[in-house]
Amino acid sequence: MACLHDHSCEDHDCSSGWTLYENIDLPKVSALNEAVPGSVKSVFKAWEQRLNSSGVTIPSLCVASEKNNRENKKAHWSYFLLQGHLESNEGDPELLVYIPFTSDVKIKSISVVGGVDGTSPSKMRAFINKEGIDFSDAQGMQAIQEWDLVENFQGTLEYQTRYSKFQNVASITLHFPDSFGGDTTKIEYIGFKGEATKLKRDVVATIVYELRPNPSDHKPKVGVSHMLNEQVKRWDLLCLRIKYSLQFVYWYLKNKEMLNCCHNPFICGIFMTRKSHQKQQEQSNGQSGVFPASALLIPNSSSV
Repeated sequence: MACLHDHSCEDHDCSSGWTLYENIDLPKVSALNEAVPGSVKSVFKAWEQRLNSSGVTIPSLCVASEKNNRENKKAHWSYFLLQGHLESNEGDPELLVYIPFTSDVKIKSISVVGGVDGTSPSKMRAFINKEGIDFSDAQGMQAIQEWDLVENFQGTLEYQTRYSKFQNVASITLHFPDSFGGDTTKIEYIGFKGEATKLKRDVVATIVYELRPNPSDHKPKVGVSHMLNEQVKRWDLLCLRIKYSLQFVYWYLKNKEMLNCCHNPFICGIFMTRKSHQKQQEQSNGQSGVFPASALLIPNSSSV
C-alpha cells in the first residue's frame, strides 16, 4: 500500500521519520547486477539529500604501502566519489539489493526514488533476514511482501509494510525484477522509516550461539556420585581381602600342628576345607568318627 504526503515537505520536517538511515551498515551493503561496483551505497543518504544525484563521498581507511612510505607505515583515511545513483547493467533491468543494519530495526514504510525515461523500478519484493541470496533464490522464494511501484521522482511517496512482519529486522533484501520499459533500472534513493532497537547485531549472535548448545561442550563428566561408587568398590575389595587373610590366619593357628606336617600348601588347604566340612556333617548327623581319606579328594563339578 502506497501513501502520499498530504502536506508540503518544505513546511514540515519529513526527515525526522526516516532515521533508519543512521542504522544502515553501509560498508556491508551490496547489490547484484549493478553496472558500477559499489554504487549501491550512494542511494542510502539523508532524506533531505534524496534528490542529490551529484555523488556521495565515501571515506575508506587505508594503510600506507611500504613503497610510498618506507619509514612510517600509518593508517590514513582516503576518500572516493561514488556516482549518485544505482543502475543495472545494460539490457538487464533486474536488481537485488542487500541492506544490513547495525541493530535490529522495525520498518514501517519504504521509499524508492527511481530514474526517468522508464528506468524506475516497477515492482519491489522484500525478504527479511536472508543473507547471501542470489537471483535464482529470490525468484524461487516467497517474499514477505511485494509492492507494485509507481514512478516517484520526488520521494514523496512511501510504501507501507505489514508492520507486524517487519519486526526484529537484522537485514532486508530488496528485489527489483523489472523497470517501466527501460533497458536498465535506475534508483536514486532508498529510504526506510521505522525505529531501531538497542540490541546490537554482535550481541544477538552471541545469544543465539548460547541458545544452541554445542554437543562437545556438554560431554558426560565424572561426577561426585561416580567417584564415591568407585571408592566404595575399592573398600569392598580391600575388606574382602582382609577377611580372607584373617580366615587363613585363623585356620593356621587352629591347625598349626597339622600344617607343620604339610609340605604342600595346596593340599593343606584342601585338607582344612574338607575337615571343616566333615565336622559340619558330623554335627548335623550326630556322628563322630575318623576323618575319611576320601575327604581329601577334589570333588567333581557335578557334585559341587
